[in-house]
Amino acid sequence: MLNAAYIFSHIQNYISMSYFYFTYVIIKYIYIYMYIFIYIYLFIYIYLFIFIYLYLFTYIYFYIFIFFHFILKSIQAFHLFKSRMDIEKCYEQSCKNRDKKNESNIKNIYENKKKEIYPPDRDEIGRASWLILHTISANYPDNPSENDKIKHTKFFYAFSNLYPCHICKLDLLNILKKYHLNCNNKINFSTFIFNLHNMINQEIGKDLFPCQDIQTIIEKYKTVD
Repeated sequence: MLNAAYIFSHIQNYISMSYFYFTYVIIKYIYIYMYIFIYIYLFIYIYLFIFIYLYLFTYIYFYIFIFFHFILKSIQAFHLFKSRMDIEKCYEQSCKNRDKKNESNIKNIYENKKKEIYPPDRDEIGRASWLILHTISANYPDNPSENDKIKHTKFFYAFSNLYPCHICKLDLLNILKKYHLNCNNKINFSTFIFNLHNMINQEIGKDLFPCQDIQTIIEKYKTVD
């Protein structure tokens, strides 16, 4: 009987230990799976948060871009309108073009032996100015000295500040605030003048010159070999 009771108690202890071990294993795996679930949940939460943040950022950035683009275009339109209004208010002869009818009377003036001098108008000043600027840049040295650079830079900015039509001068100076004169060599100087000419034409609504080989333009205006 003693041995049977002893064996029975050992069996009970084994069953109890097995039960507790089984319970421990189940709780352990539940605990592990809970951790895994929590990490997955946090990962999904963070991913969704980043996705929503990027979506909102892109959405807001897009509308901010549209807003500032609209503001920029409005400012440009206002500037163009103001320039046109200023031209209308400008009473200088150089701010406007002469009536073509007057030119047809020049023949009659000579026939009547009457001498009359017309001040140059805006188009005449513009053509003469671009002719001198293109010619100067085409005759600029390929390897200029520091003295050459200083002289041409001073001349160019003095020319811009002393331009007879003050409305044209303001447009020119506004462009020069963004794009500084490049006179490191003949190619750079001539390219700068060519691009400046097209920017001015675009500003006043004239046709742009076709982009040619800059060397062809230099040969067109060069007067010194």
